[in-house]
Amino acid sequence: LPPPTFALLPTCVGSTTFATLTWELIGDFDYVLFHRDGELLEMFDASVTSYLDDPLAPGTYHYVWIAVAFPDPTGTPVVVVSECDVEIIPVTIADGGISPTVGPYCGGTTVTILGTGFSLPGLTVEFGGLTAANIVVIDDTQLTCETPPSTFIGSVDVLVSNDLGSDSVVNGFTYGFVRGDANDDCTVDLADAIYG
Repeated sequence: LPPPTFALLPTCVGSTTFATLTWELIGDFDYVLFHRDGELLEMFDASVTSYLDDPLAPGTYHYVWIAVAFPDPTGTPVVVVSECDVEIIPVTIADGGISPTVGPYCGGTTVTILGTGFSLPGLTVEFGGLTAANIVVIDDTQLTCETPPSTFIGSVDVLVSNDLGSDSVVNGFTYGFVRGDANDDCTVDLADAIYG
């Protein structure tokens, strides 16, 4: 008979405050040693194939599994090492996650932002350093807010932050002018015709 094949195949998923780690064992292993950043966290028997590492501070974590099998009790054991990295990011803005990306300089545009970490404490949203109004957290991955008035026309950075960290999109929103607003009061009415 050919020798048995032994392998440990990990799947590592980071989040805002925890890591979800699962693995598939191929072969008849006796136990698995599980490490984070060089520290032994657990020793599992072969029936365990998942671990939730919670809570974690923001940063990058390195996980290592050492799976051991004794196919021949009198011989040399089989040792398989697998590893992965997980990044814990406290808040993110998804690529293309700001909609709309253009609104009038006088503010008041309702903007939807997609990402992660929105339900964590201390959430704020800024457009060009100015705090947004009426922030509504729909869930951990979606929020809405209203743009604050801007002092100029042009693109500004969008910043989402909470008590653990922040993420930003450079030139994520563009303030434009209001067509027909001749007197710059952010409304189009008879006063603009008189002013013009």
